[in-house]
Amino acid sequence: MKICLQRADNLGDCIPGMSLIPWVRKAFRDAEIQIMVAEKLAPLFTGWAEVDTVIPIPQRANFEDIDVAACKDALKKHRPDVFVSLWEKHGFVRAAKEAGIPKIVADIQGDPHNWRYATVPVKRPWHDITRHQVEWNLDLLRPIGVDIPLERIELSCPVNAEAERYAASFLDKHKLQYSRFAVISFGSTGRNKLPEAWPPACVAAFIDWLYKERDMQAVLCGALDQQPYYAAIRSQCQCPPIDAVGNGYVAMAGLMKYAACYVGGDTGLVQMAAAFKKPCLVLYPTKLANPMRWGPWGTRQRIICRPYRCDRVCNTVTCPDWQCSKDISLSEAVRGFEDLMSENMVPKVSQLKRYWASKVLRPLLLGSVEEHLTQALARSEMFYGKTEWPRGLGLEFWALRQQMIRDNLWVLHVPQPLHTFKARGLQILASKGLPLKPLLVLGHADVEDLLDLYIQGFSQPERVLHAQAN
Repeated sequence: MKICLQRADNLGDCIPGMSLIPWVRKAFRDAEIQIMVAEKLAPLFTGWAEVDTVIPIPQRANFEDIDVAACKDALKKHRPDVFVSLWEKHGFVRAAKEAGIPKIVADIQGDPHNWRYATVPVKRPWHDITRHQVEWNLDLLRPIGVDIPLERIELSCPVNAEAERYAASFLDKHKLQYSRFAVISFGSTGRNKLPEAWPPACVAAFIDWLYKERDMQAVLCGALDQQPYYAAIRSQCQCPPIDAVGNGYVAMAGLMKYAACYVGGDTGLVQMAAAFKKPCLVLYPTKLANPMRWGPWGTRQRIICRPYRCDRVCNTVTCPDWQCSKDISLSEAVRGFEDLMSENMVPKVSQLKRYWASKVLRPLLLGSVEEHLTQALARSEMFYGKTEWPRGLGLEFWALRQQMIRDNLWVLHVPQPLHTFKARGLQILASKGLPLKPLLVLGHADVEDLLDLYIQGFSQPERVLHAQAN
């Protein structure tokens, strides 16, 4: 039996998917395990004992423009019996269908075109933004008999012989000691498209503090096209960092294995660091960032994701000023790093999900606000707006909607189940400006932590939760 798993896009997407390969191997010990990955990532997975065959797929300038012909030819050559498309783009599923693969597992919610090609269609709950990418991948493996408790899943990243040789040479050349250097990577942050996740002057000041106060060297990592950004950082450092920019994913795996921690933006290296259980200090400066989906899984972490009040609907591609990243101070990063390195226990999955939610699910409390709700929010350290319900649907109604956009409020909480019609209208209106349709909570419940209530609410497709007091 041959089983092929496809995740042929970027590093941060690929690692959470490929981390489930050991569980597929346990379920099908005699099967030939194949993985289809982007050509640039193929060397990273070459030589991994859990995988029998690595199928590289070339990426076009627009990486979402799938080379269907190349996928089809590769699948005809390797002839898997089961094809699981972890990336929902229908080009891969179409290629598998045209190649004559008998069993094709694919998501039909994220890309409805997959209806035409998948033999095992899967409806994943795209409305639930509190689910991590690991959970999304697991949805697609259950139909082939692979189901794992979340608490047992760990991210994994292979380190082959080439990575070990590079790491040994690099550490010897720069006289670096094991776990005495930090991997630092900013620049482009995936779908956020940030030209700078943090200004060079701030990164340089943090590197100097790291060296002087923590006796820790900084190693800069990133893509070659980000060299001007990293050159600006190096020019402002009193304690120059070590340059590893543009050395490729295999080299990064070798360095990450021996690093003390990761500091940077929401890049693919966050997932690699989590795979090696490295503590992560991650900056999520924009409203579009969602650590609930992409946060470091299964490792110690601190996330700087404080709300930035901006009147614009967040679009990182066209944003003119990037004030959200410029306003993150050095003192914030230093406090986050010290808290991170003083922590010893790796949080459980349930704890991580609450932590991520506290950074994202900011509520707007409408009308009467009970004391226990305010106390529950304080325990969760959540930012929230608070307002009395307006009398009409005029300018005040639009002002509320603008407040939700400005403060990036994803939850509308009406403690008294009144004005339901108006609340639903605001929910729909706000969804035109927010990156998603906000959760509407009507009533209240006697809960210790409101995050549990809000996480439960986002599992509802209509995003309306009637909370009842116990």
